[in-house]
Amino acid sequence: MRGSIQPPQNGLLGSETVVLLLYNIFIAAGMALGGIFLFPLVLLSEKRRRTVLKRFGLGSVSKSRRGKGLNARPLWVHALSVGEVNAAIPLIKGLKKRFFDRDIVFSASTLSGFETAQRLAGRYARSLFFFPYDIRPSVSSIIEKVDPALVVLIETDLWPNFLQIMKQKNVPVILSNARISRRSHKRYMRFLPLVKGMFGALTFICASSLEDAERFVMLGIPRDRIDITGNLKYDKSYKPCLESEMNDLRKSMGIGPYSKVLVAGSTHKGEEEIIFRAFTGIKGKIADSRLVIAPRRPDRSLQILHALEQNRFSVSLVEKKEPNVKPEEIDVWVVNAMGILERMYDIADVVFIGGSLVKEGGHNPLEPAARSKPILFGPDMSDFEEAARMLLHAGGAFRVFHDESLANETVRLFLNQSLAAECGKNGYRVYCSGKGAVDKTLKILERYI
Repeated sequence: MRGSIQPPQNGLLGSETVVLLLYNIFIAAGMALGGIFLFPLVLLSEKRRRTVLKRFGLGSVSKSRRGKGLNARPLWVHALSVGEVNAAIPLIKGLKKRFFDRDIVFSASTLSGFETAQRLAGRYARSLFFFPYDIRPSVSSIIEKVDPALVVLIETDLWPNFLQIMKQKNVPVILSNARISRRSHKRYMRFLPLVKGMFGALTFICASSLEDAERFVMLGIPRDRIDITGNLKYDKSYKPCLESEMNDLRKSMGIGPYSKVLVAGSTHKGEEEIIFRAFTGIKGKIADSRLVIAPRRPDRSLQILHALEQNRFSVSLVEKKEPNVKPEEIDVWVVNAMGILERMYDIADVVFIGGSLVKEGGHNPLEPAARSKPILFGPDMSDFEEAARMLLHAGGAFRVFHDESLANETVRLFLNQSLAAECGKNGYRVYCSGKGAVDKTLKILERYI
């Protein structure tokens, strides 16, 4: 899908202009009619209070210190939330290394994404800020402050006004690590006039897989503006955990050397109940087994904690990377903060990928695969279908369908150490085989920098 690439022409024409006009009328009407109801919700939500003004374009952005002219304009990388921020880190490192004379600025849309970016991208980015709401004055304000030479969007978070203004300013916008699940593709097809204009405003698309590339073509994107560069998440570096560190962490959580640990990562509402039932079955067969639950939204942790207490499990929160030693034995640990899940994967004997037993598309299975952990996930891995398919085919993961199969597969892996080790090795091979997306993406970006 390589070819000569021409930047899109300025402006939108015909029906696309009408659709964009209607879109902005809808936004204006929504703000006018809904403002009176939304304002109290903003006041009641801490994360909304902390982000709303900045997302209206009122936040500050540090100016480039590289002098004047085109080469002084920064490279802008944007990621929606935590998952996209994690995917962006290998690319930012590559950009910084290859274009060391250029400033990089980084934006995120959610508070959790912004906090993750502060922790992981702060040393590489000249400025960190919140992506604006897609209201033309807000978008224009941020764009004027940043004045980018190039914009790289990670995976998603496409907005018509933002893309049109960039198009009018002749600023190349590259969609990197681009993915479209079957579910999202069906939704896009329902709004094809708006979606076609939105995707058509992109300069180039770096697709994660052949399936993703074909779905973009079905949305009307010319093939010569798409290339398959792979998944950036394969290029994320993971700090290996020494056995002594793993033993110390397990000890700090009161987990003995012969205890078996199931870590359920990024779980969603409605999924924990299934996991509770499965763990009851696991506990009935292997008494010295433990469960770690890391909800996708840590603010749900107390709700999960209370539900577990009603199930007569002994429970405790993990609120920092090094939990305090508990005098009593804990059956279930509930993660109550961002940035801890990876440490929990280090102590896991089996990992379950959340968002897959409910219709949420699943979450990234590559993090446990990089740690050679045997992996389980449910029927819905549509947001990571290529990685899931490769792991299943290689024997690096097993699919479960309900609480009983989750319990049975976990017990099987707990008891069969050779099977668990082989599964972990197979998953690690899959993780290693996908590397190279950063270099392929940088070659695309070089055309525009």
